[in-house]
This record gives sequence, C-alpha cells and structure tokens, in this order.
Amino acid sequence: MEGLANPDQHGPLEVAPVTYWRERVLDQVLLGTLVLGAIVYGPSVYMAVASSTLGVAFIDTVAFAGVIGLYFAKRLPHHVRAAVFLLIIYFLSTWLLVSVGPISQVYLLGFAIFAGLLIGFRAAIGALAISGATLLGVGYHMQANFPSRFLDEFGSLPAWSVITLNFVLVNSVICISIAILLRGLEASIGKEHASAAALQEEHNRLSAAFTQLERESNERDRAQREFRRLALAVDQSTDSVILLNEIGRVEYVNAACLQLTGLSESEVIGCSFVRLINAVSQENDLFVDETRDGARRRLAVRSGGDAPRSIIADIT
Repeated sequence: MEGLANPDQHGPLEVAPVTYWRERVLDQVLLGTLVLGAIVYGPSVYMAVASSTLGVAFIDTVAFAGVIGLYFAKRLPHHVRAAVFLLIIYFLSTWLLVSVGPISQVYLLGFAIFAGLLIGFRAAIGALAISGATLLGVGYHMQANFPSRFLDEFGSLPAWSVITLNFVLVNSVICISIAILLRGLEASIGKEHASAAALQEEHNRLSAAFTQLERESNERDRAQREFRRLALAVDQSTDSVILLNEIGRVEYVNAACLQLTGLSESEVIGCSFVRLINAVSQENDLFVDETRDGARRRLAVRSGGDAPRSIIADIT
C-alpha cells in the first residue's frame, strides 16, 4: 500500500495505510533514541576514552550524530530513513561486538526487529540472516576475546554455531510475532480501505443521481412554465384552435372557436370533428375549404366569398 504523509489529509472516507504508521514509529524511535542517547552518550564516551577504546567513542559519536540527522531529515522518503537507521544499528552492533564482546548481541537483536517493524517481513528475514552470519563470523574469528566454557569444551565453530542458532531462534520469534501483527493490521486496514472506497463510490453514485434528478426537475419546471405560457397564448388567441385525439374527436377548443361556432364547450368536447364542422357550416352559413397534402387534410372556415376567417385544424 502506498504511504501518505498524514492521514489528516485524507478524505472523510479514506484510511491511513500501514506505511504512515511505520513513519510514525520511526519518528518516535528516533526521538526516544535522541532523548535516551543524550543521557547515556556522555558516560559511554567517558568510559571508552578512559579504557583507551577510542573506537567505541568514535562509533558512538557517529551513530548519535546519524540519529540526530535522521530525526530532522523528515523530507527524505521513509524507506531511505529506515534503511539508514538500520545501517546505523548494524554497524554500531558489529563494532561493539568486536570491541566490547558478546554483550553487544542485543544491538544485533534490535537490527532484525526494527527491520521487520519499519520495512516489512522480507527485510526482517534478511536482517536475521545478516545478524546470524555476523555473530557467527565475528565470534569465530574473535574467539580469543570471548572466553567461554563452551569454547573450551566443544571447540570454536560448534560452540559459536549453537550460540548463533539460539540467537536466531529468539530473534526469529520476536520478528515473526511482529510481522504477523503487522500483516494482520495491514489486512484490517486494507479491508477498511476497500469499504471506504465502496462507500465513496456509492456516495459519488448517489450524488450523480441527485444531480440528475435535480436537472430533470428543473427541466420539468421549465417545460411546465412553457406549457402554461403556450396554453395561455392558445386560450387567448383570436384564431380558433381545436385539439383532436387519435380517433378524430375533439379534446380541446379555445374561446375563439366557441365564439365562431356559437356552441358551448360541453357540446363540442367529444364530438367528431368532421361532424362538428359540417353542423357549424350549415347553421352559420359557413363554408369549409379542404386542401390535401398527401394523407393530411387541412380544413379552413370562411364566410361566403371571404377569405378564411380561421384555420381550424390539420387532420389525417
């Protein structure tokens, strides 16, 4: 999963990835190292100088300075900061293992643990292999400085092989436990992220549907306003207007038509259009002019030889 600098920058439905929490852990570890390191740095360097092990004073100083630099180098990518921090731990532990003795194994223990915590399971496995090889190699070649009853009784290589296996065993248990915990956390966050993505998609779909409904509602309102304007214009028109249904019967007439025919609305509505025109023309001395355009008939009403007074309708 890709990391982001801050989960507060995420949308309301987004979930912070595991990388973000690894960044937070690294920042807190560096801060804790600075605080505690400032306490132990002075006595450690003093003892190293007093015992003429200037190499220990040097590596302590370099490691402490490196931690300070990493803590303030927040613009560097997380994997770069984590890798540099792990290198500091490894070289410090190896140097102390050579200079001080087996007591420095604890630093190698931290090397693999932090590799799994800050980078991932594969990094932890690689760090375990490097730590085991380092402990075995340094112990075997520096056996004169590491007196032990095991060395006297079983020989250097078998003894250090057993020591290394025990070290790797303990380190593996810790690293695997951390890796399982992180994988479970990552899987849980992945599910939450998928749920958040599904909710966001549904939110977008509903928003689009609402926008579409709002647009259709506005269009319907505009159409209704236009219809009312047209209806008012038709009703107030001086020309006669008749609307017919699909079987040729009258469904609507305006006031001008009623005035022209001299009939009431109840007498006209539902009447056959042709019968209505014939009846009206006979009673009012009106003539119906008929023109054809293909299958359509246009009827116009006129009085005597006058020009048509009003176009009544187009019918099929």
